Amino acid sequence: MYVLSGQDHLYYLKEDEHYAEAVRRFRKHLISDVLRACGGNRSKAARQLGMQPPNLVYLIKKLGIQV
Repeated sequence: MYVLSGQDHLYYLKEDEHYAEAVRRFRKHLISDVLRACGGNRSKAARQLGMQPPNLVYLIKKLGIQV
């Protein structure tokens, strides 16, 4: 296991995990955390993440994030 510590989180690559899966997991956690901090408001979360709301909705569906 490889570990990289961030300011508020611990990011790691699990043994035998591919880069793409680690990135997917990171994105899912990041978007979930921002949505939670924004009270589930997708427009506000999209602004915080620097993306357009339709792109955020796409990622929510693609990553299987429960809102």
